Amino acid sequence: MAVKLNFHLIVLGCASMCLWNLPVSAGSGGDLMDEDLGASSGVLAVPEVVVTGARSPRPLADSTVATEVISAREAEKAGQLNLAEVLEEYPGLEVVRSFRGAQLRMQGLDPKYVLVLVDGDRVAGRVDGGVDLTRFTIEDIERVEIVKGPSSSLYGSEAIGGVVNIITRRANRAWFADVSAQGGSFAGVDSHGSLGFRRGWYSGVLSGGYRRQDPYRVDPASTATSGSAFQSGRIATNHELDLTSHARLGLRGDFNPRVLRAVDANAAGAVFDRANSQQIHSGVLSGDFRLRDADRLQARASLSYWNDDFVSDQRNSNALDRRQESTEWLGSALLQYDAMLHNQHLLTGGVDGLFQRLASERLKTGDGERTRVSPFLQYEWFVLRAPLLTLSPGFRLDADSQFGVFPSPKLAARFDPHKWIALRASYGWGFRSPDFRELLLNFENPGAGYVVEGNPDLRPERARAINASVEFHPLQELWWSVNYFRNDLDDLIQADTVGQPAPGAPTRFGYVNVAAARTQGVETHADIRPVRWLRLNAGYVLLDARDLDSGLALTGRAAHRITGGVTMEEPRSGLELGGRLQWQGSRPFYPDEDGDGVLSRQDARPFTTLDARIGWTFYHQIFTVFAGCNNIANAGDPALTPIQPRTFFAGLQARMDSNTNLGD
Repeated sequence: MAVKLNFHLIVLGCASMCLWNLPVSAGSGGDLMDEDLGASSGVLAVPEVVVTGARSPRPLADSTVATEVISAREAEKAGQLNLAEVLEEYPGLEVVRSFRGAQLRMQGLDPKYVLVLVDGDRVAGRVDGGVDLTRFTIEDIERVEIVKGPSSSLYGSEAIGGVVNIITRRANRAWFADVSAQGGSFAGVDSHGSLGFRRGWYSGVLSGGYRRQDPYRVDPASTATSGSAFQSGRIATNHELDLTSHARLGLRGDFNPRVLRAVDANAAGAVFDRANSQQIHSGVLSGDFRLRDADRLQARASLSYWNDDFVSDQRNSNALDRRQESTEWLGSALLQYDAMLHNQHLLTGGVDGLFQRLASERLKTGDGERTRVSPFLQYEWFVLRAPLLTLSPGFRLDADSQFGVFPSPKLAARFDPHKWIALRASYGWGFRSPDFRELLLNFENPGAGYVVEGNPDLRPERARAINASVEFHPLQELWWSVNYFRNDLDDLIQADTVGQPAPGAPTRFGYVNVAAARTQGVETHADIRPVRWLRLNAGYVLLDARDLDSGLALTGRAAHRITGGVTMEEPRSGLELGGRLQWQGSRPFYPDEDGDGVLSRQDARPFTTLDARIGWTFYHQIFTVFAGCNNIANAGDPALTPIQPRTFFAGLQARMDSNTNLGD
């Protein structure tokens, strides 16, 4: 594995040097921003411009759709290494960990209903409908934008629960350089370095890193692991070229080879050594052009490649050995035009194109292909400027080669009765297209006596959603919001028995549109800075999520969840202290304990996780030494809460840029 990683690092380093003379722009609508966002933090000091809620740069103060922002600098201070850790204890979000990695629930909806983007582009490699958040390391992130609630009117499939948009790092100074190294429990190693500069019409960033960690077991007596060992390398490169004051081109590349290893065990006592060797690469070419007045044209094309070589080796036998290779190509293209009319009407319209191809031995035909063409239009009407009143209807039509045509309308409104109060409401439709597994799967498990078959006649899952919120910001030091949400889902896709099996034949399961569900609740989030060096935040979610056919609460959802955090920074001494906590109430599960097909309810006990970090920055604020501990209380249980046990870490970081003052 080390040889493979080193080979990738050499190749990608050479590729980046070749790209020196081909500088072009990163792929987000926010890339026209020239503000220095490196110092932004959390909610109280967010960037002036966000892009996700409207698919174009908008001043946050004027955004019709509520957008929450997490800066990478704030995440680094908390000792977070990847996107899963950034979002894990954030109010209103829930990271779900399993053998698939770490995936995100939003408003009680499963990961397959949450769309994860990088600079506005989809990423390949969704496993069981969700994206593994540990793939995205904090060193390549400038900020994370979060839009909760249905966003299919702009982004199409999978955006029922909301959108998480990772905005990648770009050069916003004459130059910067940083390097960090960290070690910790489970033989954890995390190292990273990045270099960026801006020279007239050109700017570029090159970053790379290496990470590894041993597996962990929540139950030390178990042979099976609860979390996988991993080893990964990463190279990211981001280039921008300002052709004129009104035209910018960009090129972004990302290369991420990694290996995950774990040990599994089944009920019969068989033990399996599992390994996933993955290659995850992507590239984006974009153009951004300012036309007359405030009009703007975007053109972008992206291509992602994901390969997973899965091996399961049964110990002391080869009867149940398995090997499977899956390869996905995901291509997208965007042409979008923004037109401002009379400084009061903003039209955003365009066409999205998508091509996806998945090859896997588990598919009936060996591979599957789909194309999608999606025109969309959003109209923002600034009815009043003071007090602010905006209306924003939107509509998207997805024409998919697999399921046909699906419309996604939405209406959003915002009213500010006072300068420090914002009222928002939205109603929209959302959908999730059936994936290739649900359409084309052909999987047989002779040891367990069942077969699972895909269904090419599946319809998209549909949702109707309401969000209504009030946001208070009476002082620069205080921000508070309350949001009510409700999502009604129909035509949910589930596996069900197909026909009556013949004596001795395996039971056949197939995917069908049979279920309906509802999630609703209230979430509140407060951010307070009583003094300049102290920041407090807290969140609470009350959730009711249930299957409407059975009336049962949905699996694994807690009715109550509390999050909180504290950050203290003393600039004169350079001392930083931080802590985060998460409390989750009991969660229902429905295991078939005796194998008779009858499910019984089992509630997981409430648990609390607590993380803490201390750091000291010294010598002209260049060097930072830090140490910390995650999951201090060692929460978790093997069956229902397999989270990583208590973990210690320590490291050193060095950071310099063109503003660094080395004088006395």
